Amino acid sequence: MNWLKKAAETSLEPDRDRSYVISFDLGEHRSINGYVLVRHDDPEGERRLAEAVESSSVLAAFAGHQRETGFLPNLARACFIFDQGSWRLAWWTDGVSVYRSSWYQANMPDTARFLGRPPLDLPNGSDGQS
Repeated sequence: MNWLKKAAETSLEPDRDRSYVISFDLGEHRSINGYVLVRHDDPEGERRLAEAVESSSVLAAFAGHQRETGFLPNLARACFIFDQGSWRLAWWTDGVSVYRSSWYQANMPDTARFLGRPPLDLPNGSDGQS
């Protein structure tokens, strides 16, 4: 994991917090994604990232079960966040609507920490489609 830290420190904005993703492809543009959010100055960041990778078998099992059985027939993408030693469901989409978990509603991260700026808002009445 040390190589990830070194690579992040050489980025154009090394003081920006990091977002690492573990992704499992379900085929047909569907996926299960796990995000590990780490503050740039967190002395435990490497350990937490290693812990998340070590426990990613939970995500792999979920992804494998979804791919094999389709137990959630409308699932296009599900996103989990590693928090306090566990993978938490953040949100999922069927490709049309997005459904956020109550955990995510209460713990939604500030995306500006990772983007380096606040997210842009779409104009009123715009769905972002062109």
